Amino acid sequence: RCGNTKAFLQQLSDGKLAEHVLLYQWLVEARIRTRAELAQMTLEEHRNTAIVETRKHQPKKYSDISQLQRLTTWELTAVAHQWWLPQRYQPLIQAMTNVNSVDDNKASSSSSCCFGLHDNLGNSMDTLKVLPMMTSGNNNESKTDADTEDGGYYLGIYHTYKGSFFQLQLAKTVVVNNNNNNESKT
Repeated sequence: RCGNTKAFLQQLSDGKLAEHVLLYQWLVEARIRTRAELAQMTLEEHRNTAIVETRKHQPKKYSDISQLQRLTTWELTAVAHQWWLPQRYQPLIQAMTNVNSVDDNKASSSSSCCFGLHDNLGNSMDTLKVLPMMTSGNNNESKTDADTEDGGYYLGIYHTYKGSFFQLQLAKTVVVNNNNNNESKT
């Protein structure tokens, strides 16, 4: 939904419409604008919002706003993701950075191999990395801890092949401790 007329939207190619859908989804996911706000804005205003936000977060790289204005909507969305994704997933990136790697010369009971694993939607879970997490009481913080006393959860990051590209996936499993019996729920 946007503030442009139906006639204007019908003149756009499928590719151009898809570019604007990606930008729209990013604006919502990044919590820059709500769906209701975007419905009142034109596609050009969507672009201008992304330009302003990107320049705000990367002022040194884009000191000249015309650099961003010259980008296609596809390119603008990609540039916006370059600063937003690391910011959005910083807790996960930090948790993955802090996980101990297995030394090649040592066997580890925590390292294992599994083939043919699929998620609840039937997607392959290629190169799955599992991270034990537990809430620390502060909603903005998580810490890794394999022996969580209050339950906690596990995050899994993996990719799935979608015909001509790989799509990054994130899964969460909650572990409920019930009389020392761990029960996994997805």
